[in-house]
Amino acid sequence: MQTEYSLAVDVGWKHLGIALLSSSDRGIEVVHSATLNPSAIDATKRCQQILMEVGSKVTPKLVTNAVFERYVSYSGVNTAEAENILMLLGGLVESTRQLFYGADIEMLRAIAWKSELVKMLFKLKGFNNPAASLNKVFSIAAAHAVLDIDKELKDDHQADAVCLASMPFIRRALAEKTKRDKLSSTTLATTI
Repeated sequence: MQTEYSLAVDVGWKHLGIALLSSSDRGIEVVHSATLNPSAIDATKRCQQILMEVGSKVTPKLVTNAVFERYVSYSGVNTAEAENILMLLGGLVESTRQLFYGADIEMLRAIAWKSELVKMLFKLKGFNNPAASLNKVFSIAAAHAVLDIDKELKDDHQADAVCLASMPFIRRALAEKTKRDKLSSTTLATTI
């Protein structure tokens, strides 16, 4: 299996999680992850500096997927911070189109990707959410569950980025498992 790379950003104005994962014969592992403070980075260099956090770790054309958490303001209230996050997200998506040309770009709402991931991890690995909701505890546990080669994660922002970056790999693994299971049940049915 050829090594594939996926990057993800859990966007935030003070705490942005970013991760670059690889998927190979060894499994899914973190190439690099970090939590950054975009508000402290010069505006003229912000998007480039954030993306180079992972872009310097791999040849950009090898990155096949880029996943961003879509920002949704709390209770529909737009604030100055919300505006900064939305502008940052737009800049990062456009910069990703240029730096990681050809990568599939996806934007996912937190509730959507977390709900999808918990179901996929249960089907693939028997994962049970240790929390009563899809909160920080869930994010950290899910990030460790998606990795075949574990890594210490600094915080839930990195964990969310790891989870987001894993989504294309986990979706593919589940599709392959489902196909194998159907083939097995068909083979079993024809031999009975």
